[in-house]
Amino acid sequence: PVDVFVPGCPPHADVIYHVLSELVQGRIPEIKDEKLHWD
Repeated sequence: PVDVFVPGCPPHADVIYHVLSELVQGRIPEIKDEKLHWD
């Protein structure tokens, strides 16, 4: 199972893509800096 919190309501498409890309490559995604914001 995968347990990752993606912030936002809804999260920005670029953040979703980043998280899924990291998971596919076997890495734990880090959401920080410009990807971590609330609109």
